[in-house]
Amino acid sequence: MVLMLGRITIFALMGGVLTAGTARAETAREAAEKLAKAGDGYAKQGDAKLAVMAYRRAIDRDATFAPPYAGIGYLLLKAGEKREAAVFFDRYLALETRPSEAANVARVNEALAGIRPKAAPAPAPVTAPAAAGAPAPAPAADFNAKAPSRKDPEKKASSLGVSAPSRLTSSPTPATASSLRDADQLFRRRDYKAAAAAYQKLAAASKTATEPRFKLAVALTALARWKEALAAWDDVLAVDPKNAAARLYRERVAEKAAKVIDAALLPADDAVKRAAIALGDGSPSLTLRLTGSVLATTPDRADALILRARAFAALGRFDDAVTAVRRALSQNPGDPRAHFALGETHRALGERDKARAAFLRFLAIVDATDANFARDIAFARRYVESQP
Repeated sequence: MVLMLGRITIFALMGGVLTAGTARAETAREAAEKLAKAGDGYAKQGDAKLAVMAYRRAIDRDATFAPPYAGIGYLLLKAGEKREAAVFFDRYLALETRPSEAANVARVNEALAGIRPKAAPAPAPVTAPAAAGAPAPAPAADFNAKAPSRKDPEKKASSLGVSAPSRLTSSPTPATASSLRDADQLFRRRDYKAAAAAYQKLAAASKTATEPRFKLAVALTALARWKEALAAWDDVLAVDPKNAAARLYRERVAEKAAKVIDAALLPADDAVKRAAIALGDGSPSLTLRLTGSVLATTPDRADALILRARAFAALGRFDDAVTAVRRALSQNPGDPRAHFALGETHRALGERDKARAAFLRFLAIVDATDANFARDIAFARRYVESQP
């Protein structure tokens, strides 16, 4: 489980008034629909990794929303992982009851038929008629029932970093996460801050438990909180000195921690430069921390807002990304970087018309001779041409 968690780097109290509960469910469904649409967009572009991340986040928001299960199933099928694909297709079919989705249901059934063709039915066993008053036959197996196996199939990850869909349970929060399973759900939801708090609580409950300590260190590393992560890896090694994975992680984090400068002490220009480098290195959490320190003193600095928007998008927080980029545009409506970032965010959400409009605006105002924008210009032109 520890190794699977490393690879992935990358459910509510009942009661209250009925209308309040309904509002929460609708909000979760809307978020799931938006993330599933983003996953569809990534899948069409051939980016399986980002597509899976978006689909998994959709499932974490609303585990009863069927389409993302089918999306992951198709990606697994394309990767040749038929057995894993069948698990997701089965969950999709168990959840999808809308008449409007009949065509998609038929497609999934067709895909399943190719994975496991129907065998000839076995002859029914000959049994004596039930005596009067005998108990009724056992019902069919519950779809969510746990298999009678020592190993939980949910813990098996595919080559795409996809584990089997979790059962329909409530989303944990940092306050209610009382087990590693709950904390792992927070991590898979990419809520690393909440996951770290949950792992910290679990680690404090046992002086010798390695797994919550290891996962705490992974979560802190994902947050780019290098000094805290270094201390956490030291704690893992204090409990398990022979843990080779922890030792390797510690070495890498130590290099990062040695270079850490308090973001609040950096000049704003240096912080923005470091934020851009961090984003390019795949550390959007560090980008958010650095830009946050800049915006705390200069809240309308456009380049920091644009970097922040891109970091939010990289983390799947698309609403926050749109908010940040619109703040940048309110300061400078003619900033081509902001229009490109807005187009990227709408594209990730699958909002093609809005993305096309943003890219067209970008192409209208950008200096076509500026080499710094050459790649963005080429990308925007290709997208606009593909969306007539």
